Amino acid sequence: MNQSLLMEALAALAPVYRRRGYGLLVIPRILEDPADRAAIAHALAGPGGIADVAVVRITAPLEERIARLRRRETSQRWLDWAVPRTAEQADELEELAIEDAVVDNSGRPPEDSAAEALDAIGW
Repeated sequence: MNQSLLMEALAALAPVYRRRGYGLLVIPRILEDPADRAAIAHALAGPGGIADVAVVRITAPLEERIARLRRRETSQRWLDWAVPRTAEQADELEELAIEDAVVDNSGRPPEDSAAEALDAIGW
């Protein structure tokens, strides 16, 4: 449900962004299925065809990811789900290897990691 809602929303928003002159979008999203890249490319399709989609996986050590979750989340229920999930998801994403680049976000300001991610895909 959430995935189809996201694709519908992207398809509706893409023409608006193009009319306003935006040709590049950064979508912070975890892709857990290789088909997600194609789904996004089709959702963002325009007059020139399907969109080019680049995937950058942002990494950090498990301890750092857990500390970030604990700093930002206020719901214990959410933390009880998210903490074990971040451990298993990192291994799953590494095994999937659907990314074009990987950026290590360990102990860095978000701006530095973002700049490296954009550089990695040639933006």
